[in-house]
Amino acid sequence: MKTALSKRTVTDWLRYCRQLVTEMVLSNEENVTVGGVGVTVQIDESKFGRRKKTKNGRGHRVEGAWVFGGVEKGGGEWDNNKYFCVVVENRSAATLLPLIER
Repeated sequence: MKTALSKRTVTDWLRYCRQLVTEMVLSNEENVTVGGVGVTVQIDESKFGRRKKTKNGRGHRVEGAWVFGGVEKGGGEWDNNKYFCVVVENRSAATLLPLIER
């Protein structure tokens, strides 16, 4: 999609949006209780990293951080849903189950 904005302007806005999201996530209370009786919590994990480009354009995997999190489903307005996210070293049951149960 093309815009009338310069490449630098778009880059600056994207950087600003990433900064806002990062600040919002980091300001979330660390010991917030998510879920409860009759509340559905959606959980997932994602790996955040970067791909290095190669000559064929496909790239190869580079180390990154696994982030595990959850968010209440149907909590009302988009900014009222409680959530949690934690950087984890591995995705084993021994690591993730205590995070789910708290």
